[in-house]
Amino acid sequence: MNIVGTIKKKHESFVKRLTSNQKKLLYLLEFFIVFNLILTPLYVLGFTGTEVNTLNVATAELSYKVLKGLGVNVSLAQDYVPTLELNEMKIYVSNACSGLIPLFLMLSLIVAVPNLKLKTKLKYILIFLPTVYFVNLVRIVATILLGYKFGVKVFDLFHIFIWKYVLTLIVLILWSAMIVFENVILTYE
Repeated sequence: MNIVGTIKKKHESFVKRLTSNQKKLLYLLEFFIVFNLILTPLYVLGFTGTEVNTLNVATAELSYKVLKGLGVNVSLAQDYVPTLELNEMKIYVSNACSGLIPLFLMLSLIVAVPNLKLKTKLKYILIFLPTVYFVNLVRIVATILLGYKFGVKVFDLFHIFIWKYVLTLIVLILWSAMIVFENVILTYE
C-alpha cells in the first residue's frame, strides 16, 4: 500500500471514532485549512504587491480585441501595467481586474471540499475556471462600455461596487451548484 492509501485508511479510521458534532467540526477544519492553503499565493501577491503580468496582459489583450470588435475606439498600451485607453480614461489591468481573485476563490472552494473525489474536482476546475474567466472578461468589457457611454462616475460605480460583488456571487453560485449536483454532504458520515 502506498503512503496516500495508508494516510487515507488512518483518516477513515479516525473519523469513524468521532461523534456527529466532532465529524462536522473536523470537516469544517479540513475545508478551511485547504481553502486557505490554496489561497496562500494570492495572499503573498497581495502582501508583496506583485503583479501576475502574463494574466494581466492576456486579459487586457482579450478585452481590447472584444472592444475593437464592438467598434469602440480603444488603444492598448504595454507599459509596466497593461492599460486600455479610451477617450480620457486609462484603465489599468491589474491582478484584481484580470480575474485572479475570483479564479483563486473558485479553485480554493472546489479543492477544499474534503469528500469530493479528485477526478470530480478536476472536472469542475476545468469547467468553472474558464467560465469564471469568461464572466470576468464580460465584466471588464461591460464596465468599459458603460463608462464610455455614461462617463467615469458610472464606470466607477460598476467597477468598484457592483461587479466585485456580482462576480463573487457567481463564483458562490457555481460552487453551490457543484455541491448540489454532486450530492455532496458537507460533513463526514
